[in-house]
Amino acid sequence: MKSPHAPLAVASMALLLTGCASSPSVDIDAAQTWYDSVVAAESDGPGSIGVAGMQIGPDEPGSEVRIDFAQPTELSRVDVRCFGGVTAAVTVSLTGVTDGIAAKQQEIPCDEEAHTIQIDSAAADGFTVSATSPARTFLHATALQELTVER
Repeated sequence: MKSPHAPLAVASMALLLTGCASSPSVDIDAAQTWYDSVVAAESDGPGSIGVAGMQIGPDEPGSEVRIDFAQPTELSRVDVRCFGGVTAAVTVSLTGVTDGIAAKQQEIPCDEEAHTIQIDSAAADGFTVSATSPARTFLHATALQELTVER
């Protein structure tokens, strides 16, 4: 006797396997090369108050970098970029903030372009950048303070 559920079980298994096969992946060697080129092109000019870089992924340990300031500093934004065509969930958390936001999260596309996470906080003692993505890749973040030109 043939089970009437056999075709359904086969179709379900095929769908499940298709879903597993479509998980995103990134060429990690190409991501490393891209990251190295971004680091080489970094500017430590006026406005830059901290740079963080890391490998990220779905369960990547250590996907968090903390930068402490020598003195309380106003953080206006963090420019974040990543490689690989996936998206990254990025969180910027401030330490020692007495007024304003303590953390901000934003999804960014990993298209190698800088994406701004607007902070506009009162003085902070430092910040932490953490991130996850559905595939292993590299992320680079530059913290900036707004500069005022005096005339």
